[in-house]
Amino acid sequence: MNAMYGARMNATYSASAAANSKNPHDWGRAMAAALSDLVEQSESDTAAHEELFGEPLRMVIEETESGVEIHLSWSPGGPDMMAGGAGG
Repeated sequence: MNAMYGARMNATYSASAAANSKNPHDWGRAMAAALSDLVEQSESDTAAHEELFGEPLRMVIEETESGVEIHLSWSPGGPDMMAGGAGG
């Protein structure tokens, strides 16, 4: 572990949740559920949710027959996707 992070530096945490609509206005609950699962995983490795502040998260939205699947992932201390380039 790095002194800056309680989470394992080489770890990648990921979580998914489904939304039963293809309208982006209806995806909030699924994104919140996936983010909550992501936080639970990292906290089991002694990370605190505050470690997500300022960190890049990767989100992939996959179309399903009835809506979408929201996939979130986080690699603590990973590359800064916001610093130039296309990222992720």
